[in-house]
Amino acid sequence: MQISITTACCNIFTFLLLLLKAEAQLQVAPNTYWICDSTTHTYVVLNDMGVEYNGAQHLIGSVFKFTGAAYVSIEGGTEPEFNIIEVSKQGAGTLRLFRDIQIANKVRFNEGLIDLNGNVLFLNSNAFLETESQASRCIGTTGGHIELTTILTQPVNVNPGNLGAIITTAQTPGKTIIRRGHISQQNNNGGGSSILRYYDILPQQNTRLSASLQFNYLDEELNGLMESRLILVKRETANDPWEATGEDEHNTVSNYVVKKDISSFSRWTLTNTDNALPVTWHSFSVQCNNNAFIINWSTAAESNTKSFIIQRSSNSSEWQDIHTLPASGNSNTLQQYSYIDGATLAGNQYYRIMQTDVDGNFSYSKVMKASCVNTDDIIVYPNPVKDNISVSINNTFNSREAEIILYNSAGAVLQRKRIQLQQGKSLLQLPVSGLPSGMYTLKIKLDKQVKHFKIIKQ
Repeated sequence: MQISITTACCNIFTFLLLLLKAEAQLQVAPNTYWICDSTTHTYVVLNDMGVEYNGAQHLIGSVFKFTGAAYVSIEGGTEPEFNIIEVSKQGAGTLRLFRDIQIANKVRFNEGLIDLNGNVLFLNSNAFLETESQASRCIGTTGGHIELTTILTQPVNVNPGNLGAIITTAQTPGKTIIRRGHISQQNNNGGGSSILRYYDILPQQNTRLSASLQFNYLDEELNGLMESRLILVKRETANDPWEATGEDEHNTVSNYVVKKDISSFSRWTLTNTDNALPVTWHSFSVQCNNNAFIINWSTAAESNTKSFIIQRSSNSSEWQDIHTLPASGNSNTLQQYSYIDGATLAGNQYYRIMQTDVDGNFSYSKVMKASCVNTDDIIVYPNPVKDNISVSINNTFNSREAEIILYNSAGAVLQRKRIQLQQGKSLLQLPVSGLPSGMYTLKIKLDKQVKHFKIIKQ
């Protein structure tokens, strides 16, 4: 079931939307937006129901409370900005992101999980996470992160966004980006492992800080490592080796490790020794072709891998094993895999890959949603944009060419790309981080179909 919201909600009522079927979604249609005064904290309770937001960018003032035991999602063609999200899922119930979202005020954790699923949860400068715990927290073992930009001026035990990275320095780092992710880190050879939490701390002023960092974590994030032996490690860039920095204070009851006299920040995590993880995932895609789903994935590195199990679900919570392929075992080069699911299935289908290794450990790819609906969908996001414009095209024909052109406000062509589309979903990214702020036009030509999108570069 989908509910289209085409009018403003009245902020003197509390809305209770009950589950009518497993795939139920609250849908905000294009050219509309949800209006509620954020000061009244009007509740919209979504019981086993997700959100598909295709409306205009506008602050969603209500408190969106997700309840029930089912997996639900936030998706759509527009990056929504929520005032408050409250997670009150039962048992293993999870709120899964299928796109980036923004939070203006806070995310309150009562029970259940938020799965980042490879996407970004942006916190506005004053937004924060509230009452995150072992039972109710953010996860993201397939990628994605939480991101906050703040101003740090001689901070003393400052915990921006309540993300768990507590910073002290007598210096002024200035504008600082903090990202928290939940994927285990590896070394350049695809070995080693960390807890399921890392921080990117990227200050504008990043030298001679003489800072201290208190790295908080949860027991559920230990990833099989020995808590009593955790140390802090850092790396400057993705191409640099990890550097063990040790620890100056460690509390296994309150779950934190402290390192002092830090001259500069970068990526930080906690680890013991090189406990090799079996797979570094590289790509994963699902396409529809003649009512069959073509599943492709690749790995950048493998260590002691045994097999890949393709799993399918109609609701993203109950999974069925449909095929098993042998893995490469040990590799530091790109390995590519493919499988065709010939089952004729109506509606949305969800796929993931379960990797197993020879020691009995396993990991999952991100979850992909696919459908064989005969419509061409072109989605451009995020908007406004900071770094990369993403263009998602759902091609219902076999093979054809799409042309994507980016213009500035004077009509000059800045970028032009041609891509050969196969049947199914394709994703293209245009880097725009080097462009000045302002208004741009993105033109997409698909056969005789031409669409124009106004893009705001922040």
